[in-house]
Amino acid sequence: MFSEYKHIFKLINNEDIIEKENDIHLNQELIVNKIKRLGLSNFLYKKIKKNNLFTNEIQFFKKSYIRVYFDNEKKKKIYSEISDILYTEKIEFIPLKGFYIIEHLYKDYGQRYISDIDILIKEDQLDRLTSLMIANHYSIKEEYYKSEYIKNIIGSPHPITFIKNNVSIEIHTHLHSKISTFKINIQDYWKRAINENLICIPTKQLCKTDFLQYLCIHLYKHVMIEKSISLKHFIDIYKFLNIYKNEVNWNQLTENNKLYNCTNEVNGILYLCYKYFNCKIGYDINFSDKKMLDFDVTFIKLLKHDGKIKTSNISTRIKEIKNISGTFRRIKYLFDSTFPDKKFLAFKYNCNENQSYFTLFNYRLSKLILKK
Repeated sequence: MFSEYKHIFKLINNEDIIEKENDIHLNQELIVNKIKRLGLSNFLYKKIKKNNLFTNEIQFFKKSYIRVYFDNEKKKKIYSEISDILYTEKIEFIPLKGFYIIEHLYKDYGQRYISDIDILIKEDQLDRLTSLMIANHYSIKEEYYKSEYIKNIIGSPHPITFIKNNVSIEIHTHLHSKISTFKINIQDYWKRAINENLICIPTKQLCKTDFLQYLCIHLYKHVMIEKSISLKHFIDIYKFLNIYKNEVNWNQLTENNKLYNCTNEVNGILYLCYKYFNCKIGYDINFSDKKMLDFDVTFIKLLKHDGKIKTSNISTRIKEIKNISGTFRRIKYLFDSTFPDKKFLAFKYNCNENQSYFTLFNYRLSKLILKK
C-alpha cells in the first residue's frame, strides 16, 4: 500500500494522525490530491482542522463540507415531504442508506454526501405511490434501455425514478437486478424489518443483520462488477460496525449469505473492511482464500486509478450473459445489446430520433471507435 493511502486510512480510522507537517518524508500535496479525488474532503474536514493538518488547503476542505451540508439539507426537505406523504397514506417504506446513515452513523449532515434519495416499498404499492407522487408535483424521470426485452431480463431494482428540484428519488421494489448471481428474498427482509423513527416520521428499517448484508452487496456491485469505488461506502460499513457490531446476528448472517448465494460477495467486502479500515468482524473469514485475494487486487488497482478502472463493454456483456439462463435468451440479449432500439440511440447520443436507424447506429460506431 502506497504511503499516501496509509495516511488517509489513519485519518479515517482515527489513529494518531500522520507525521507532522514539516516531516520531509510526508508528501502533503499528494495526500491532499488523493483526498480530493476520492471525494473525502468533506468527511475529513473536521479531523484535518482538529489536528491542524494541511493548513494551506483548509479553506477548500471547509467549502466542501459546507457545500455538502447545504445540499443534504435541501434533499432532507424533499425526503421529509415524501415520508410524510407515505406515512399519511399508510404505505410502508424503508429508507435505504442516505438519511438513515447520516442520522444514525454520522450524525453530521456535512460529512456524508447523498447523491439521491432511495426508498424501498412493496411492489404491490408501486402504482398507488406513483399516482401520489405525480399528484404532489413529482416528475417521472425518463429511463431508456437498449430494448424492452433487455429491460425485462435485467429487471431494475428501482423501476421508477422521480425528480423534484433537481433531486432524484429512486423507488425500489427489490435490491438487485434479476441477473445478479446473488438472490436476496425481499419478502424475508420485509418480515425481519423493524420499526424506527427517521426525521420525526415513523418508518420501517432493515434489521441490523440484513442492513449489513445489504451494505456489503451494494458495495460489491461497485467494486467487483462496475470496477469503481467511493471510499464513503467503506466508511459507511466502518461506522456501522463500530456502532452496531454486537447487534448483528453473525450466525444468522452466515446462514443468510448461503441462502441468498452471496457468501463470497459479503465476505470479500468485510475482508477489505477488516484489512484496511480495522473493522471488527463477528465471524471468521478465510483470509488465505484466493477469492479474498481477488478483492484485494481489485481494491488496490482501484486506489491506483483514483477509484475507477476502465472496463470493456465486451467483458461486461460476457459477465451479464453468464447469469442469463437459456441459449435463445442469451442470443437475444447479445443481439439487442449490439443493436439497441432507435429510441435508446437517440437518447444516448443526444440525436434526433427522426433520423434513420442506419444513421444513428453509424454514429454509435464512430463514437465507440473514437473512444478506443
